[in-house]
Parts: sequence; structure tokens; C-alpha cells
Amino acid sequence: MNALKKVGALLLASVMIFSMAGCKKSKSQDGAKSAEELVTKIVDAINGDIKYSKVEKWIDWYGWIAYYMIDQTRIDCDFQVLRDAVEDLDKGVDYLKKHHKEFAEAWEEATGNALKKKDLREYLEFKEEIDELLESGDDEILEQFRKFAPYELEFDEDNIHERDEYDIGYYRIKIDDEYYRSLEIHYYINDDGKYVCYGINYVV
Repeated sequence: MNALKKVGALLLASVMIFSMAGCKKSKSQDGAKSAEELVTKIVDAINGDIKYSKVEKWIDWYGWIAYYMIDQTRIDCDFQVLRDAVEDLDKGVDYLKKHHKEFAEAWEEATGNALKKKDLREYLEFKEEIDELLESGDDEILEQFRKFAPYELEFDEDNIHERDEYDIGYYRIKIDDEYYRSLEIHYYINDDGKYVCYGINYVV
């Protein structure tokens, strides 16, 4: 299953999902001060009103993998803990158990089994596929969301949907189209209280 199909499996009503690329900042991802600031600037970048470089530090594509893990296992763990573990997936099970104990323990509690090498295989493949996808470059990735641009954004808190137990959420922008209903900008709130985008998708 390729990266897009995997991400598509996360949101049953979604199609054509891409994770936006950002600069890779391990365990200290920068972010916006609020959901409003994050969403507004990302929409400006999609519309072409500002350069992608203005928001790239606020975007973390590996968050898609952490979200996929939640969807697959219902793991009960802070999103930042999952995201940090995802970055170290290629270091192996023993490393994760030693340096990401909370993640390893949450995995065992959610699945009923201790973390094993085979459990990481799918997520490692997903990580590699995302990296390959992002090699296409920022402009091509942003282009996927310009089908209905420019988006007129008057920020409305009623369009925010959050899951407090994971410190994640998304903002929904309505689209006037017969097929697509909305554009969603997904984010997590990191340990510094900053808002970080981890994906964007159209919803039918």
C-alpha cells in the first residue's frame, strides 16, 4: 500500500491526501502560537500570498505516521511521544524500549504484546514512502491544494475540531464544489504549546 493510500485509510471520507513537507527538526519542532496563526499562514502559502519558506518550520510530515499508528492500534499516548518515537523507528526495537519507554509501554498496553521488530515494518515503509514523496519539492506539494484556491479564510473557532486526549486537531475550510466538501488542515500541539501542521487533505 503506498503512502497516499495509507494516509487515506486514516480518514474514511477523505481523498487525495498529501502531507506537506517541512524542514526536519527532531524533537524540537517549531510551530505557530495558535491554531489561527497556523491555519491562516498555511492558507496564505497555498494561495501563493507568501512563500512556503515562511511556514516550513511549522510543518512536520512524520506526524502522519504517528496519527496512522493511533488509528491502527488505538495506542493511548501523548502525540509528541509518538512523533518522537517515529523519528527513531529505524534505530530498532531495543533502542525504542530504552529511549522511548513511554511509547513502548503504551504499545504493549494497547496491543497486548511487547513491541517487536515486525511491528515496526509497516511504519518504517511508510516513513520511507513519505520521504520519497517529499523529494518532489515544496511547490509540487502545495500545488495539490490549489484546485480551489484562492481560499477566502475568515477564521472561525467553530471550524476547529480537537481531540484533547492526544493534543491533536484539524481546521475545516468549506469548499463550494459538488464533490469535495472541505479542505482540512491537521495539526498537533507540541510540548512547547506550539501548533504544528502534520497534514492536509480534501474531504468528500
